[in-house]
Order: sequence, then structure tokens, then C-alpha cells
Amino acid sequence: MDDIIVTGSNPSHDSELVLQLGNEFAMIDLGLLHFFLGIEVKYFEGGIHLSQSKYVVELLAKIEMTLAKAVATPLAQEHGLREAVGSLIDASLCRMIVESLQYLTLTRPDITHVVNLASQFMQSPNIEHLQGVKRSLRYIKVNPVMHARTKHVEMNYHFVREKMAKGQLLTQFVRFKEQLADIHTKALTKQVFSGFRNKLGVIVPPLTSLRGSVEGSLKTDGTCRRNRSIEAG
Repeated sequence: MDDIIVTGSNPSHDSELVLQLGNEFAMIDLGLLHFFLGIEVKYFEGGIHLSQSKYVVELLAKIEMTLAKAVATPLAQEHGLREAVGSLIDASLCRMIVESLQYLTLTRPDITHVVNLASQFMQSPNIEHLQGVKRSLRYIKVNPVMHARTKHVEMNYHFVREKMAKGQLLTQFVRFKEQLADIHTKALTKQVFSGFRNKLGVIVPPLTSLRGSVEGSLKTDGTCRRNRSIEAG
């Protein structure tokens, strides 16, 4: 059996697709999506929040860092995630943490930079690398979530160059403090990091129950429906 998520901006189209699939396969419609592969979905008026809170709690418990003190950023400006002489450690723990954090970037793009950086040194990690990835664990204790209204824009590099050449796209100078891409490429101060994180749509979830505002969200945003198809025979 397989799990299928059907989502879209038109509820009637979603229902029609589910009906068509049901005519071809034996299926059970499980209704609105609330939890899938470690990702929790909460609905509110105007959108949804995606969270891996349970995954984070279990990860912290596994590494025995549940009581660790939280920090405001995942990477210190003066960090040790670089090639340096240091005491080598058992790589298995460091790799496990980094691999776990990689899955967490599905809803936490704010840790993408530190995860990518740490991944470069997993062949022979030292104590500085371990401390660096453990700082990321202390950071995720804050546990904000991904706001689903965030727009993801995919623009081909050559397409942009073509528009610029035709004068249809103008570029402007962007100040250092407004370079949103910096959150994915470098260590930032607490203030700058927090501002960029909010612009990514990673925010504290609303104080609503899991099912409390489902009806309102369906009127203004796309729906998420989880279905399970069961192979015949």
C-alpha cells in the first residue's frame, strides 16, 4: 500500500482527482492531512504551517540534549566548522546528527547553511565540528515552523539574463542588511538572522489547535488531502 497526498488551490479539482483515482484503484480517503512522514500540518485562516516538532523532540532526546540551553542562531559568527587541526572524534555521531538535520531542512530552511557547511567535514570530523553541529541542535529547540504562504520562485539564470538584455528587468543595488540569500551562505548576527528568518516564512506557529481553524483555511487557500491506495489482489 502507498500513501498519496493530493493538494491544490481548487478543492473541487482535488475531489475530482480523488474520485478518478478511486475508480482505478482501491483507496481509502483519510481526509485532511495532519501528519505525514514526521511533518505536522496545522491549518489557520489564510494558509497552513508545516512543522517537524515531534521529530525535533525525538532527535534532541536521542542525542541527550533535551535540557541543553537554547541559542538564537544556528551558527556562531566565529565558528569552528572549517578544516583545522583538532582532536578527531568518532564520525558516526557527527554524521548521524548532520543527516538528521538535513531532513529537518524540509521545514527549516534557516539551518540550511550550517547543515551544508558541516556536511563538508564528515569524512574526518573533529571536536570543533561536533560542537558546531550541537549548537544547531540547541538552536532548533526554539522550534519555529515553516509558513506555507512563503513564495518559492524558480527563475532560470539564462531567462533572467535575456530579460535584462531586453530591458524588461532592471537590477538594483541591495544593501548588505537586505541580502536575504546571506542566511544560506554565511554566519549572521542575531538581529540580521532573525529578520531574514522571518522573511523566509519560518515563524512561531499560531496558538490554534490542530483542527481548530480548518474550515476557514479551506475557503482562502489550497487544501491538503491524504489518501491511501491499496493494491488489489
